[in-house]
Amino acid sequence: LELLAALAERTGDIATQRAALQALLRDYEATPAVALRLAALEYGRGDERAAYAALRVAVPLAQGDVKGHLEFWTAYAELARATGRRDDALRAYRLLIDSGVATDEVLINTAALIEDDDPREAARLYDLAWQRSGRADLAAQVLYLLLRAGDAAQVRAWLANQTPAQRTLLESNARFLMQRATIRLADGQVRAALADARRADALQPNDASIEALLVWTLIAARDAPALRAQLTASTHANGDEPQLWGPSAAGWLALQEPRRAIRFLRLQAGSGGDPLWTLSYADALEQLGQRDLAWSLRRHAWLRRGEALKSAPGPAERLDLQRRIVPLA
Repeated sequence: LELLAALAERTGDIATQRAALQALLRDYEATPAVALRLAALEYGRGDERAAYAALRVAVPLAQGDVKGHLEFWTAYAELARATGRRDDALRAYRLLIDSGVATDEVLINTAALIEDDDPREAARLYDLAWQRSGRADLAAQVLYLLLRAGDAAQVRAWLANQTPAQRTLLESNARFLMQRATIRLADGQVRAALADARRADALQPNDASIEALLVWTLIAARDAPALRAQLTASTHANGDEPQLWGPSAAGWLALQEPRRAIRFLRLQAGSGGDPLWTLSYADALEQLGQRDLAWSLRRHAWLRRGEALKSAPGPAERLDLQRRIVPLA
């Protein structure tokens, strides 16, 4: 059968080659090498599920020597992931990692699978890949996951541990600069955060998420001339970018221009997000003399107070919402 499969491969007789390899796996010892040959053939035919099934037969023999069957386990993990078998993929990736033979791709793919369930472990794996490959996008993902996990101390420690050469490399990556600006802003380092946001904007202009961060940072910096210039020059000043509704509304309000903030407040309040925007919209309308409409919006907020308090992002927002809603009773 081995000879038949080899001859069929040389002559391009795929049907015979496939039948011979299937017989070898079924009737003789299901070796990882034969399983890989059949899996490659099935994959070449566009049948990922059949390719995965071929490899699965050889798992008992392959699991005793992960290092000796690196190609097998890498293919097994990739096909398991491609066919939606997350747990099987993770088991294979873990075998590769625990055996000390994981490539950067294995680390990255494993991290991507566990981001939602275990962001700290995913961050650790991305960090290993970053240290080995020097890919700045992986470092930015480390920061993103540590921030999402609420691990401020680990974020600061990670930043402090980067070498000068690594920092130089990272500071040419817009996404990293965005993450660091967010961290610096939270730590009260407003000027440093603003420098990062501006540099990110220069590296990646016309990016709505960077522009939003830049506006929020300018508000925190209380730099009215720069804030006005940014809002006026925005290519999304007509309100066509949802990511900028909130920052633009807050920016114009900070500049004491409720009339220019109204459009963005209306859009943001109507998006069904943070209920505080509805009350901010009402405040702006009242400043413009539209008291009846402002009262109607506040009344609407009062009637939906229970739902609004539950949906408030955090304790500080809930307290602020309570403070503003209670007088409406």
